[in-house]
Amino acid sequence: MFPRLSIAVSRLCSVLNVTRQGYWAWKQRPVSRRRLEDERLKPLILKAWEASDQTYGAPRRRPSCASPTAATSLRSGSRD
Repeated sequence: MFPRLSIAVSRLCSVLNVTRQGYWAWKQRPVSRRRLEDERLKPLILKAWEASDQTYGAPRRRPSCASPTAATSLRSGSRD
């Protein structure tokens, strides 16, 4: 999608005001449950969006993508 840039981690950390140790700790963490759920829902959302003639909007896509176990807000489509 985007070209990979060659920028030193120390420079990025300085610009973002984070420690190098914090960056590497973040980089080594396993994928979160939320990210896994987002990845699981992505094809369902795309399918619902295509089925609705590519009409965008959380209130329209929510009923067809909702999981009975997922807590999402009807208005925003985001988690509560």
